[in-house]
Amino acid sequence: MKTAIFVRTNYDLTTAYSFQWCQPVIEAAQGRGFRTIVVEKEKVTKLEVSSRLTHVKPDFIFLSGHGTVDTFKGHLGEEVLSINSAEAFKGSIAYSRACNCLVGLGVKAVEKGCRAFIGYSREFWFVKQNEMQTRPLQDPAAKPIFEAANAVSMSLIKGSNVREAIEQSHKVAIEKIKLAIYSPDPIVKASLAPLISNDSCLEAIGDLESRI
Repeated sequence: MKTAIFVRTNYDLTTAYSFQWCQPVIEAAQGRGFRTIVVEKEKVTKLEVSSRLTHVKPDFIFLSGHGTVDTFKGHLGEEVLSINSAEAFKGSIAYSRACNCLVGLGVKAVEKGCRAFIGYSREFWFVKQNEMQTRPLQDPAAKPIFEAANAVSMSLIKGSNVREAIEQSHKVAIEKIKLAIYSPDPIVKASLAPLISNDSCLEAIGDLESRI
């Protein structure tokens, strides 16, 4: 049985949205028969995450939260994974929905044996409708942005290789961009800039033909 670990923080408005938008992917993995392990909220600490990754050796790692070039941050901004602990990714395919992580952390992870690391070389960002902050999955401004981002992991879970997963995310992003351009709804139009920006910096390094 293949194993997927989802690491998702939830301590501010940004992480709260990404936290909720992990749920469709978790459910998809469960539906595909994956053994799913979720490390979330206050449990996203350096000790907990490192221990899980080292002992479980997952096939797929999904990181959701804040990041920098060299680190993925856990609860309340604690440094959880860094270039100094990148060996924890060994043998896995990883997707990081966190700003900038691909540039340093991803490169070091692949050097240390990560099969492929997918992420963003710049800031991952989104817009939201203020009235929908308690219902992120129904927010019409954020929805197209997260659907495009989720297409990566959804494709991987369904058996696509890394290259195909990236291409599928690009395809979904293009569809959402077209809808935003021609929509008369200003809330939908608000998603245009982040869709373009996120799509332009979504990349992968490592073995692009690898599959979970």
